[in-house]
Amino acid sequence: MAAATKFSSHYLKLQKRLASSLFKCSPRRVWLDPEKKETIAQARTREDIRNLIAEEIIIYKPTIRGKWRNKIQNMSRTHPKVLKIKQRQGTNDSTGSVQFSSDETQEIQK
Repeated sequence: MAAATKFSSHYLKLQKRLASSLFKCSPRRVWLDPEKKETIAQARTREDIRNLIAEEIIIYKPTIRGKWRNKIQNMSRTHPKVLKIKQRQGTNDSTGSVQFSSDETQEIQK
């Protein structure tokens, strides 16, 4: 029991943070092998973490793209009243552009 509590995820925060900085991702995207917690806990430096990554004890989780956003967009096109999402109509400048042209700024100054 003592060994299981000693190497809980709370004690592996440093290793997870170092691995996420090496992967350049969020700590949520890093997977630590639960069977090798003792060897992971002994790693204290970036070099140790690199060795564990090479041994595939620490893995970068692949991103899984959800289709929910795509489904919502298709539903809003086909059934806009059901989702109560209005379609965007008109060009980008139809609501008025954010930037002013030089002619408009001169007219305002006069």
